[in-house]
Order: sequence, then structure tokens, then C-alpha cells
Amino acid sequence: MTTESEQLVKDIEDMKVKGAYQITKVALEALGLRARELAARGEAPTPALRAASSRLAAAQPSMACVANGCGYVLGALGDELTPDQVVQVLAQRSQAFLAAFDEAQQRALHVGARLVRDGEVIFIHSYTGTLLETFRRARALGKQFRIIATESRPYCEGRFMVSELLKLGIPCTIVTDASIGSYIDRADKSLVGSDSILANGNVVNKMGTYLLALACRDRGVPLYAAGNIFKLSMASLRGDEVRMLRRGDDGTVAIAPPGLPADAPITVENTIFDETPARFFAGLITDQGVLPPPAIAEFRNHPMLAASA
Repeated sequence: MTTESEQLVKDIEDMKVKGAYQITKVALEALGLRARELAARGEAPTPALRAASSRLAAAQPSMACVANGCGYVLGALGDELTPDQVVQVLAQRSQAFLAAFDEAQQRALHVGARLVRDGEVIFIHSYTGTLLETFRRARALGKQFRIIATESRPYCEGRFMVSELLKLGIPCTIVTDASIGSYIDRADKSLVGSDSILANGNVVNKMGTYLLALACRDRGVPLYAAGNIFKLSMASLRGDEVRMLRRGDDGTVAIAPPGLPADAPITVENTIFDETPARFFAGLITDQGVLPPPAIAEFRNHPMLAASA
């Protein structure tokens, strides 16, 4: 029988949960449920919770805020705590982390909405809850603008993003990913999200962001990545490799040509994220304002990040 906590972990692994904040929230909820399940059985919770945290981080290896959140809530656990005390500590620290994350996100949205100019055309890539809410705020300020969005294959998150933008009354043009170079010079600026921001200012985001950055540089279109400081990768600060989420032909999308024999000498590479060098960005849209990308590392000593290091 699948427990509630196990189901939440599987939902994250199966990419049924979208958006960095929501994924982090569900990950912390899964840890809290696991702690209560273990307490109900009278089992020692700390080793199992650390294993669950590692599994959650592995499910979204390119998303720093998941590792940061799990690291923070587990950082106060010790063998001297009873199972009931562990449940209480996890609940308190999860609430504190999510509240701080949300506050930072609200400030970043304010910065982003101010960066949107009336009458401009903005090029975006993939779905990002941060940009969707940024555009919602910009519209609430009375700004009129247009969006050019990629499909963002193979999962086509860009189509979902466009459907949400249309609900806000924002005119959109959707293009194939391969058309980025042909359409980028129609935009005044390009905005993307970020799943992680590395210590050197490089940005991990949906596959294709690097190609978009190259096109922006060639055409002189300024590129910005949005993300609050909770997306700073503490792993990169330690010098650890930041792994990119990869999937094969998983039944949701089919990349390989159909009808191949089982022994066909073909390998499917379906990497979900890529790493774009800091030098391609005009700035990072953060809760601390628009920053030069390498400046993100200055926040390494934030108490909720340092606790997860």
C-alpha cells in the first residue's frame, strides 16, 4: 500500500508537480508526512527522513530550492529527539522556510513587474510560475505588452504558459524552439526562469535556454533570469557537480523514430535542463533587485541557506 508521503514523492519524480515553489512545498509536506508515519509506528525517524530527502533531491537534481528546503528542515534533527518532537520540529521549520521563500518570491515579482515596460515585446522560454505571476502584476499596473513564447519541447510547457497568459489578456505568439534565432530580434528583451543559480552566476533552466542566450547575444537582445536567492545552489558553492535531470522515452513523449527494432543502436538523450553561462545575462531578477549574476554568491550566509550547506 502506497503511503501519503510516498505518493507525494512519486508525484515529484513523475513531474506531476510544477513550479519551484510548489515542488519545494510538496517536498517538505512529504517529509512531514513521512515523519508522522514513522512516529505512528514508533520507528526512529531521522535516518529514514534523510533517505527521503536524498530521494527528493535526486528527483529534482537541477532545482536548488528543493535541496535547500530539505536541508534546512532536517538541519535541526538529532538523535536525542523523540519521534513526536521530530514531527514538531519539521512542521515548524517547514513553515518558516516556506514563509521566507514566499516573502522573497513576492519581492522578486515586484522587481520583475517593474522591469516590464509598457508596449514592449518579451521573448520567453518554457513555463515558469515566477514569470507568469510577474506578468500578472505588470498587467495589474496597467502595462500593455506582448509575448513571444517557445513550445519548449519535448514536454511543451510553453503551450501551457501561453494558455495561462491568454487568460490574463496578454497577446501571445507561439513558435517552435528551432525558430528562436529567427524570431528573437522581434523582441525588446527576453525573460526566463531559473531552477538553480550557481555560485558563478550560471543559470540552470529548461533545455534550450542556452540556445536562446546565444541568439540574444547575437541579436543584441538583453536576457534576464528570474529567481530569488533560495535558488542559489549550495552544492555549487561546495564545488559539487550540479546534475541535470534526464529522462528517456518515458511514455509521455517519444523522441526516437517509431518502429525501430529492439536491438537498434540508438541512445535517447532527453536532458530536461541546461546550464547557461552568467556572461549571457544582463541581470538576475531577484528579491534583492536586479543583480549581476555572480553577485548571487554573496548570499551564501543566509541562515536558511547556510543551514543546508
